[in-house]
Amino acid sequence: MKSKVIILVTIIISIMFMMAGKVIADENQISIKGKVRNIDLSSNTVTIMTKDGDVNVLIEDEETLNKFKTGKIIEGDEVKVKYIIRDGVNVSTYLKKAGGC
Repeated sequence: MKSKVIILVTIIISIMFMMAGKVIADENQISIKGKVRNIDLSSNTVTIMTKDGDVNVLIEDEETLNKFKTGKIIEGDEVKVKYIIRDGVNVSTYLKKAGGC
C-alpha cells in the first residue's frame, strides 16, 4: 500500500513539473499575424510581413516545410505564427494559414 502511494505522489509531481514547463514555454512564445513575404527553402526560413515590420522565422518541422514545398502556403498568404527566440534566431513553433469567414 505504501509503495502505491509513493508511485501516485511521484506521478502527480511529474505531471506538475511538465505542466509548469509548458507554461514557461508558452510565456516565451511570440505570436504574430501577417502575410508571407518570402519563402526560402534553401535556408528553411520564411519572412512574415506584419504591421510592425518584417519578421524572419526559421522553420524546423517537416510538416510546415512540406506546406511550402507543395504550395499549400505561398507568398501572399495570411498566416498566424508562434515562435521562440533561440540563440538569437526566431524558431517557429506554430505556423498555419489564418482562418477567416
